[in-house]
This record gives sequence, structure tokens and C-alpha cells, in this order.
Amino acid sequence: MALGDLLLPKGKFQGTNWPLPKFYFLVLLGTEKWTFQEVGNLSSSVEVLKHRHGKSGQTGVYKIPGMVQMDDVTLKRVTFTGNTRLFEWFKSARGKNPERRDVTISLLNEFGIPEIIWSLTNAFPTKIEGGGFDSKATGDGAVAIESITLTFEDMEVENLLKMGLRLLKG
Repeated sequence: MALGDLLLPKGKFQGTNWPLPKFYFLVLLGTEKWTFQEVGNLSSSVEVLKHRHGKSGQTGVYKIPGMVQMDDVTLKRVTFTGNTRLFEWFKSARGKNPERRDVTISLLNEFGIPEIIWSLTNAFPTKIEGGGFDSKATGDGAVAIESITLTFEDMEVENLLKMGLRLLKG
């Protein structure tokens, strides 16, 4: 029996294994809740080291995992009147001891409950953009966008459904 079956009455929903919408998420910079319209590039990769020692009978190379590399994350949001907090954080990060924050990005389900959480450790901004401006742009989507690129030391991904099931079993 799945956790969702315990929480939801039968017949109300087709099942508990639904794809999550990509537009319903929450971002915490430190302890502050921020609204962003886009989070880009939550990815990491493992460097592949190639090795072949002289006494090996193997004709190719051995491939072994190396260091984990974390890609920078870009956050985009609408520019609001008088709100320069992202620029202030970027400015504080230009010195020898940048202001680092833990960043939490939560993908939410239809009830607003986090399903998957990405935790970025010791993040600080490396790039900021005030957006592009176009005097010919009009209509609903013609708003100024600002973006900030963050680098960080480590990324953890947590699946809250699996965590909940472990708590129920254990």
C-alpha cells in the first residue's frame, strides 16, 4: 500500500504516481522565501578518468569515476519596483569572503506540499543580469526580467515520498 493510498480516499484520484508540474516550486535563499519564474540547470555530472597500466592485457582503457562536478544554477524573476536585493547580494559576493547562503528549491505537488527538494550548500552569486529591454515589446509578457547565477559546493536531492514511506515502515 502506498503512502498516497493512506492519505487519499479511493475513487478521488486515478493513482498516486503522477508527473509533477514544473511550474509549481518554491525557492528559499537562506531562510528567505523568494519568488522566481524559472530555475535553470539543476544538474551535476561525474568526471570520467581514463587509465591504462602497462601490464594490462586490455586493449582499451579503464574508466573510473572521478570528481563530481556541479553546474551553476540560474534563477530568473520579474523585476519589481525598488527591489534590488539580488544586486545587493551579488555586490556582497565580490570580495574575498562572499556571503554564502544555503539554497533550497522544492518542487511542489498540487496540494503545495514539497515532493522533491534540491539543497544547494554554500551558494554565492557569480553573475547577475538586469535583463534586456525592448521598446517595441508590448503586451502581457513585456516585463523586465532579472537573473542571477549561483555556484555552490554541494547538491543533495531528497524524495519526500520515499522519506515518508521509510518513516511509516521504520
